[in-house]
Amino acid sequence: MSIPEGDHYLPKSESMLDAFQVPARAHFTIGKSVEQIKKAPMQKVAYATEEFLDAGIAYLANRGHDKNLQEAGTVAWQAVRNNSVVGVYTDDMIEGAHYLGLPLDIARQEIKDENEPYFLFVKPEKGKIMVEAAFILMPPTFAARAQTNPIEALATTAWICSQIKDFANGRLTIDEEAFYARATGLEVHFLQEALRRHPGTILSENSREAIKKFPKGLDSVDQRLKYKSISILRSENPQWN
Repeated sequence: MSIPEGDHYLPKSESMLDAFQVPARAHFTIGKSVEQIKKAPMQKVAYATEEFLDAGIAYLANRGHDKNLQEAGTVAWQAVRNNSVVGVYTDDMIEGAHYLGLPLDIARQEIKDENEPYFLFVKPEKGKIMVEAAFILMPPTFAARAQTNPIEALATTAWICSQIKDFANGRLTIDEEAFYARATGLEVHFLQEALRRHPGTILSENSREAIKKFPKGLDSVDQRLKYKSISILRSENPQWN
């Protein structure tokens, strides 16, 4: 399950609070606040954001507290590495989504919080053969969060990894409406353990709202929407079992 190359992004300390230490040291010049990050050179911030996300995924894959997080992190790592899912930094989420092909009116309707990552899926056109693709639009808040509130950044990463796993397992054209439930369930699943280890953690409004909606984490997700197994790790032709 462990991703050996992922250890490159992780510190010796296994604490959640230290998960982003390595990229934070490497990219300290971009600053820690959203305002500072927005003023930093775009190319620098894009590279830093990529490494912060890599560190978060590596942490879940190699140090996640149970197989749910480890599997999601492992699948996400593989998907990002083979470029079936591509991370894109943008300081304007709506314009970024529009640039990647989402109609402007739909982008404005769907992107309700520009401080959170957004998944943009490219679906096969009807009657044509196309390869599905996905982009993760990453706002400047993620790099800031990784440095100032690593538990929140890891929770966001768990949410991202769940959606990458769904995409990698071919769920896009089958039950896209269930992506949110599974992603939020995994996010809360992580947060529950994080709060157990670090009870003084101050959560964002979004995290508190997620816990209200899914108070039991993955156990709050409708049984019909759960994976019975995650066979993408066991076969070249993953199936929904």
